[in-house]
Amino acid sequence: MINFNLEDIKDNSLNLSQAKIIVRLIQNMIHVPKGEVKVNREDVKTFWGTLIREAEPQNILIKSDFYIGKFPVTREEWCAVMGVDNDPSDYKVQDENLPVYNVTYEDCLRFIIKLNRITGLNFSLPSSEQWDFAAHGGNGGTYSFQGKNKEEIYNLAWFETNEPMPVGSKAPNPIGLYDVFGNIGELCIKDDIGDIVKGGNIVSMRYNDSPYTYHYEDYWTEDDREKRFGYVVKLPHGLRLVLNDN
Repeated sequence: MINFNLEDIKDNSLNLSQAKIIVRLIQNMIHVPKGEVKVNREDVKTFWGTLIREAEPQNILIKSDFYIGKFPVTREEWCAVMGVDNDPSDYKVQDENLPVYNVTYEDCLRFIIKLNRITGLNFSLPSSEQWDFAAHGGNGGTYSFQGKNKEEIYNLAWFETNEPMPVGSKAPNPIGLYDVFGNIGELCIKDDIGDIVKGGNIVSMRYNDSPYTYHYEDYWTEDDREKRFGYVVKLPHGLRLVLNDN
């Protein structure tokens, strides 16, 4: 757990409730030691079977330890930083554990800049590699949905639902991260191609119940979104924070 307490808050304009929420967010960051993981990607095809990208194994090497959020950023956490009048989500119910969503990449950057000013820390969005590395379970991790049946997946992730769900409601991955799959898509640091969105809701499957496949990388522009075969990212985006260990 990161050693961060109320007295470490740099912004005296926050009320006690806001400060406590931000402290809890920081204390919920998970330490991820550096290392390497092999990601086995599936072919990505259109609904009609046209190949978009061939499968290829990828070794992800992380050279420095980092911290990553145990959960996606919640609506409560977003409002503690940005103010209740700046909530982009459109929920019909009030639940502090619902993830914030409908955020753009620029919204995320503004949130992070303000959070860094409040805390004096150096938060960012995760890189694509950091997200994949942590989602698979860290160094040597093999966390995957491949080969699991519908009941096994149900214990790990929401699927076939059309709205964001409360965070932390399913089982975590091996290093303690919740909602890496089966809830909102999570924005990562973009590249010169466009936004990179990881995770996300499982909304459909192949015509039969077996084998289940899941694409750990969902990497697309707006034009690509409806071309995915099988499980796709459909829900509006949220975010998960990273704090580099330096």
